[in-house]
Amino acid sequence: MTDTTYIATQTIQDIQSANSGFSWEDILNLLGLLLSPIIAVIVGQRLQDRKSKKDREYHNKFSIFIAVYGDRHLKGVSHTFNVAVNQIPVVFYDNQYIKSLYSEFIKEHKRVPFDREACHLCLLDLVQAMASDIGYKELNNSAINGFFLPSAEEDNNFVREISNYYYLKDNRQRYFDDLRKDQQQRLHEDQFPQQDQPVNP
Repeated sequence: MTDTTYIATQTIQDIQSANSGFSWEDILNLLGLLLSPIIAVIVGQRLQDRKSKKDREYHNKFSIFIAVYGDRHLKGVSHTFNVAVNQIPVVFYDNQYIKSLYSEFIKEHKRVPFDREACHLCLLDLVQAMASDIGYKELNNSAINGFFLPSAEEDNNFVREISNYYYLKDNRQRYFDDLRKDQQQRLHEDQFPQQDQPVNP
C-alpha cells in the first residue's frame, strides 16, 4: 500500500514537472513565432495597396491638372481640355473646394450674357487650387495667366476667340445667327456696291 501511494505521488510530481516546462509565456512566444510572418505579409500587403492607391490618385490628379493647364488658353477649341474639365469632380472627389470652384466655372460658362473675364478668373482659381492640391503651392495666378503661343498661330487667334466665346450650347445659336447676318451683309454689299461720291471741284 505504501508503495502504491509512493508511485502515485511520484507520478503526479512528474506530471507537474512536465507541465512546468511549458508556461503560458512560452506558448505565447511560440504562437508569436508562428503568426509573425503571416501578420507581416498581411500588413505589408495593406501598406502596399494603400501606397498604390495614393500613387494612382496622384497620377490621375496630375494628368487632369496638366491637361487643363496646358490647354487653358484654348478652352473650347481643345477636346483634351473639355474632357479633363469634365473629369475634375471624380478625380478631385476628396477636395470640396476644387469641386465648388468647378461648379462656379461651369456656372460662368452657362451665364447669359457670357462674361469672358469672369469665366477666365474662375478658370485661374480652379487651376491654382488643383496645383495646390498636388503640391505646387507656389504656382500663382500670374504664372497661370501667361502662356506660350507661337507667332505662326496668331492667324488662328480670331477663330479661337470665336470658338472660346461660342462653344457653349447656350451661345451656339447666337453664333450661327451672327454668321448668317455677316453673310447677308456681304451678299448685300456684293449686289449693291457703294458708288464713289463725286468730288466737288
